[in-house]
Amino acid sequence: MIGTRLAVFQAVRRRWARGFAIAAAVVVGLVVVALVAARAWIGSERGRRTVERKADEAIARHVAAGGGGQAGHVRIGHISGSLVGGATLDDVEWRDAAGHVAVRARRVQARWSAARAIAKRPAIELRVEAPVVDLDRLAGDVDFDEAARWLGHEGEHVDAVTITRLDVEDATVRAGGAQLGGVALHGALAWDRSAGRVRADRLVVRAGDSSATVSGTLARDAVDLRLAALRIAPADLRRLSPRADAPRTPIAGEARLHGPIGGATLDGELRPDRGRIVLAGVVDARHRRARLRATLDDVEADYTPAVLAGTLEARAALAGGAVTLDWRARGHYFRRVVDPNLPESTARARDVAAVRPGGRFDGAGRLTARLVSGAPAARMRFSLTVADPGQAARLLAGPDLRRAAAPLVVDGDWRLPPRGAATLTLTRRR
Repeated sequence: MIGTRLAVFQAVRRRWARGFAIAAAVVVGLVVVALVAARAWIGSERGRRTVERKADEAIARHVAAGGGGQAGHVRIGHISGSLVGGATLDDVEWRDAAGHVAVRARRVQARWSAARAIAKRPAIELRVEAPVVDLDRLAGDVDFDEAARWLGHEGEHVDAVTITRLDVEDATVRAGGAQLGGVALHGALAWDRSAGRVRADRLVVRAGDSSATVSGTLARDAVDLRLAALRIAPADLRRLSPRADAPRTPIAGEARLHGPIGGATLDGELRPDRGRIVLAGVVDARHRRARLRATLDDVEADYTPAVLAGTLEARAALAGGAVTLDWRARGHYFRRVVDPNLPESTARARDVAAVRPGGRFDGAGRLTARLVSGAPAARMRFSLTVADPGQAARLLAGPDLRRAAAPLVVDGDWRLPPRGAATLTLTRRR
C-alpha cells in the first residue's frame, strides 16, 4: 500500500507539473484568440473565419510539434462582443492533425480595458466554462520550447499583463487513460516583464471536495509560493484505500516553497485524523532534484489501530524522462485497542482506547517511474524490518507466526505496468 501511494504520488506530481505548464499555455492561447477577435469583425461569419485562420497559423508556426502546417484546426462556433469591452467565444475546440480533440471549451468570455491595452499593460477578466483538456494529446502535439520562445517574443510588446479575475468552471482533465472532472479554478494572475515575475493572488483550485489555495510569486531566479487551506477529501483518499468505507476524515495542511530556484526551501505540515506530519526539504528546479524529510508525530488514521512515530527521508530526481526516488523510513509504532465491551456505535470510542506497545520498524527502497505510451509505469523494490513481530508482523507473515527475538525482515517488489493492475510480491527472509 505504501508503494502504491508513493508511485501514484510521483506519477501524479510529474503529470500535474506538466499539466500546470500546459494549462498556462492554454489560458494564454485563449486570451490571444480573444484579442484577435477584438480586432476582427466580431459577430460576422467572415470575422469568425478570420479568427480561426489566424489561430491556425499561430499554432502551426509556434505551438504544434513538427510544424509544417500539420497543426490541426481551431473551430469556433460563434463570436460576439464589442471591440472595446471584450468578446465571447462559444464552442471552441482545437483538433490535432489526426482529428482528435486536444482542447475544448463550451464558452470563453474575455473582458478588457482598451485604455490599458494601449498603455501596454492590458488587464483582462477571463472566464472559461466546461473546458476539456487532454494532456496526452497536448504532450505529443505541442512543442513547448518553441511555444515558450513565441510567448517570450510576444511579451516584448507589453510591459505587464494582469488577469484581474480568472474563473474556470467544471473543467475535465484527461491523462494516462484516467479522467478528473469537476475541476474549478478561481483567482488572479499578474505578469511583469521588467521584473520577470508571475504573481498568483489567492488562486483557489478545487477538484470535487478537495481544494487548495496558492499565493505568491515565481521569478526567473527565485520562488515564494504558499499552499494554504489544503484539504484532501475522504472520497479522494478512499481511492488509495483498500477499504471502501475508509478513511472517513479529510487530510488538512499547508506548505511554503521559498528561496532561489536552484535550492528553494520546502516547509509544510499535514494533519491526518490525529497527529501531524511535518515536512521539510529542498527543491532544486534547475537540476530537477529534491530531498524531503517527513517527521511522523504520533500519526494515526480513523480506520487503523496503528499509531506511528518516526521519520521518512527521500531523495528524488528527474532525468531521461524518468523519476527516481530513494527513501528510508524508521521509527516505532503503538497499537490502540478499543474495549470490546463498548458498543460499536459509541461516540469517541478511540478516546478511551488503551495504547499498547508495538515495535520498531526500519525500511528502505527505490521507486522508479516513467510514462509509457502516455500511461504511468513504475517499479519499487524495498525491504522492511520489524524488530517486534507482533500484530503488524502477522499481517505480513500469517497467523502462525510466533513471537520471536529475531526481527522480521521482508523484501518487496511492487510493479505497475502501463494501463495494468499493480502487483506486490513479498518474500520473508529465512
